[in-house]
Amino acid sequence: MEKALFLEGEEPDTPNSSPTKSINEGSVIFTTELLDDFPEIRQGEYMRTEEDGARTHFVHRAGHPTLLQGFGSVFTTPKKRCVVFVHGLGFCNQSWEGFEDSLISYGVSTLSYDLMGRGLSDPGESYTVQSHVEQLYNVVLTQIDSYDSIEIVGHSLGGAIALGFGAEHAGDTTLKGKIKSIHAIAPAGMLSMPSLCLIQHLPILNLVFYPFLMNMPTQRAAWMADHENTESDECKKIVNLQEALHADPARSSKISYAIWRTLEDFQLTNIHDTAQALATRMRIEQEDIHATEKLQVKIIWGTADTVCPFSSAGDWETTFKGVENFELVPLEGRAHSVVQCDLASVVAATKLI
Repeated sequence: MEKALFLEGEEPDTPNSSPTKSINEGSVIFTTELLDDFPEIRQGEYMRTEEDGARTHFVHRAGHPTLLQGFGSVFTTPKKRCVVFVHGLGFCNQSWEGFEDSLISYGVSTLSYDLMGRGLSDPGESYTVQSHVEQLYNVVLTQIDSYDSIEIVGHSLGGAIALGFGAEHAGDTTLKGKIKSIHAIAPAGMLSMPSLCLIQHLPILNLVFYPFLMNMPTQRAAWMADHENTESDECKKIVNLQEALHADPARSSKISYAIWRTLEDFQLTNIHDTAQALATRMRIEQEDIHATEKLQVKIIWGTADTVCPFSSAGDWETTFKGVENFELVPLEGRAHSVVQCDLASVVAATKLI
């Protein structure tokens, strides 16, 4: 796992929290904390590499058979399936709450986590595709012995991370063949966005773009820009949650820095090699007559998406041409905020329940 990194003059944000119990899972220790300063945020756990280590990843698990007391229900029946959720560029794990609730009602366990530097997770040393993929790998690895199958769902940036994970790790022996499917909703990675290319290749422009893009009014506008109904309860909930996270200046600086570094480091416009590697892996698996279960990859995309334009879907479809277990599912008239604005269609498209 990556070491924590803080901006110069910035101290790690430490919520007014009270640890209640630690659970060892392999080399990772989950420490449960009550987040008294954040009533808007679901109770959850931090992954630590050691007892006194940094809070590497903030995660929320539901339906997991633990023995935590005083944390809502105590689950005693192990669930055989777990769906791991990966959020988008500027959000946090709680953006998946509605989807998680749908799965939990059908007896499926879920885990969602904050990407490095976002939400309540510590910053990372870098924000490349590889760094984000390794964070997801570390999260998934902690669940391997608890479930018979694990499925990954990612949105936007999270979709690109999920697909990168599939290319890099889905066949790893450490994961014991338990990764069954990857569902990428409007994935970044093959976008035609000249402004991002300028940010990535002309660092001097950071002096202009960073102060403009990272102030609260601009970020608030970004959160709401692609919502089909800005007056909806889901939209208001996301905005209120984001504003709560940004209320503390140090934490807001950490999150803004992580977003900006991701725009600089992550190949939002060009992960063709990663996509090709995943397609090649699936073709080889497809021809293996001894493979009893083969990875399923599904890309779900709103045709009215302007943030990650639906036109980019053609590049993914071309890359996976001839791969039997690949499917592109268009959602007619839906925008980038489809997870919040038309969750029922997304759940139906994944066929996870």
